[in-house]
Amino acid sequence: MRQLKFISLILLVVFSSSCNKESEDPTVEGDTVFVGRRSGTNVVYGVAFYANSLSSLKSVTVVSSANPSGTLTLSANGNDTYSFKREPTELEYSATKPGAATYTFNAVFDDGLTFEDKDIQTSDVLDPVTFEKCLYNTTNSYAEFKWTALTNANSYIIQFIDETGTVVFNSSELPNTVTAGTLSSAAGGWKSGFPKTGDTYTVRIYALEYENASGANYQMQATSVSDATIIWGV
Repeated sequence: MRQLKFISLILLVVFSSSCNKESEDPTVEGDTVFVGRRSGTNVVYGVAFYANSLSSLKSVTVVSSANPSGTLTLSANGNDTYSFKREPTELEYSATKPGAATYTFNAVFDDGLTFEDKDIQTSDVLDPVTFEKCLYNTTNSYAEFKWTALTNANSYIIQFIDETGTVVFNSSELPNTVTAGTLSSAAGGWKSGFPKTGDTYTVRIYALEYENASGANYQMQATSVSDATIIWGV
């Protein structure tokens, strides 16, 4: 899912910053993430899996305590053999919320060594945020957006995506006390030029819930994705 690529990047950055980069110990950190998004008028849920290591990996599998016979295989994240993932397909999303379970990751390194890591998930999920406002303010010449706070969210991230699917603006990770914002063409953070009148953008808000946001090692419990459309300058 294109929507989840950013979550994969967040988890990789968090993992790298929490580890000693000089260490090459054959260990793996597995993270299970419950994903919520809209499908038409319904909210559906999927389960994504990520595994990161400071040593090159050959393979990674994961199994849930709720379904011990259902082993799932992760794939390398592009050409990166230090990062593996498995994200839900369209058919794997369901209106049924995933339940609490322990997920066991089994990794095999290039040299044949193995490692097991367990990730304990609660039943917490995040629904997509509800936009209260998403429009272009012609008086002040900026995009204006507001959304309803989610009780369990620790933070939010805002993206602007152009009609080709390219992310042209990416916010920093915002605390859960922030539920509104504005964006002008002169703001920092635009990745691909500046917007022009008549350009159509998808405004995407990721909500993030960590397992223990007060700890040094942030593992994610759940995320959600919500989209709205805005026409610049109109």
